[in-house]
Amino acid sequence: MRKFKFIYFYLLALSIIISACNKSSTTLVGNWVYNPVGFSGTAREFATCFTIQDTAYVCTGLGFSDTTGSSVTGNTDLVSLWAYFVKQNSWERKANFPKTGRHGAVSFSIGNKGYMGTGYYNTQNTYFNDFWEYDPQMNTWTQKKSFGGTPRAYAIGFALGNYGYIGTGFDGDYCNDFWRYDPSTDAWTQIFGYGGSKRQEASVFILGDTAYICCGVGNSYKGSSYIADFWKFDNTEKFTRKRDIYNELYSDGTYGYQYNGSYYYNIERTSAVAFGIGSKGYVSCGQYNSLVLTTWEYDNTTDLWTQKNNFKNYARIGAVAFTLNNRGFVTTGGNYADMYEFKPYDLYNAGD
Repeated sequence: MRKFKFIYFYLLALSIIISACNKSSTTLVGNWVYNPVGFSGTAREFATCFTIQDTAYVCTGLGFSDTTGSSVTGNTDLVSLWAYFVKQNSWERKANFPKTGRHGAVSFSIGNKGYMGTGYYNTQNTYFNDFWEYDPQMNTWTQKKSFGGTPRAYAIGFALGNYGYIGTGFDGDYCNDFWRYDPSTDAWTQIFGYGGSKRQEASVFILGDTAYICCGVGNSYKGSSYIADFWKFDNTEKFTRKRDIYNELYSDGTYGYQYNGSYYYNIERTSAVAFGIGSKGYVSCGQYNSLVLTTWEYDNTTDLWTQKNNFKNYARIGAVAFTLNNRGFVTTGGNYADMYEFKPYDLYNAGD
């Protein structure tokens, strides 16, 4: 199964070349601003994150030891939970996740509680379907009813209204089922209607009362293992397919879904970050053959994407992104513990 990925110089060089081939930063908008506070925990990838009011919580992941800050290989499945307080621009360690360390888990928040489940334990090649509630007031974890689907990792999780949702992922094979969690009854119900490709390491961002699901890797999609179909899921639990995130001419002579040859871009990738700021969604980082830095903005009123300035630091996979007070942040990923804020309408500033 997946091992902790250090950023190999060869892949990094390729990502720099790819980034250099994109439009110059002088012609694009958006600025990634380095936050010197960084992430206070140890470096990790495939952690999971949820937000409650003006605090973000980053939990678990695959990386360096929670206790010593280092390990021989960096392949430790972590249990630490860290809270980021945006007003104070500071981190505080909270109660460890009480069960087996893991990575590739999912999480979301409903009301004033956080929820986390699924994931993969590298050492014993084990997938999980356990599910937990975190109470920030008491700083305690409580086990809830296990996830209704198969044990899995690299799924997506999000909340709309009073319900949480988990879907896609990898359980030994790629998945495309979706499940609803009701915290008032501690019950899971399968949700039908998703017609998207089976995938793992997809991305999801929320705009208002709608979730947008994109990216990931899975079964071949017109000759590529990178998934191009793009879906929205609203609070009526209806799935609707949107335009593909890939519009180059396919080998079968067709273009991306609902596109033609006059409009070109490729946002396909896996292990990316996604987040919403205001009425726009954003996707950045991840991997498409090699590691990528490109950042894209989605407008749900036009169903179109606009390229923004590249992520400013080293390319990475398995980072986490979160939005607090209408501000978007990215941290961790690969063997990094740095932190950046994205300002989508600012001009590029190399000194930030």
